[in-house]
Amino acid sequence: MAEMFANCSRDLATILAENTGRPPAEIERDWDPPKWFTADEAVGYRLIDRIEHKAPPATVSCLDAQGLG
Repeated sequence: MAEMFANCSRDLATILAENTGRPPAEIERDWDPPKWFTADEAVGYRLIDRIEHKAPPATVSCLDAQGLG
């Protein structure tokens, strides 16, 4: 089981290295122990491309929706 976990960790480090441009050794070092990123940190680390800001839902009354408002 430990060997399988180590293999998964190496595979994940390789995938993240390819996508972030960082060496796998740096990924492994940065993620041991597991690391939590804020959205801004994830952008900086190149885990994500950008932060999407969801717009607040529009308020529509039943009358507006039916064209009666």
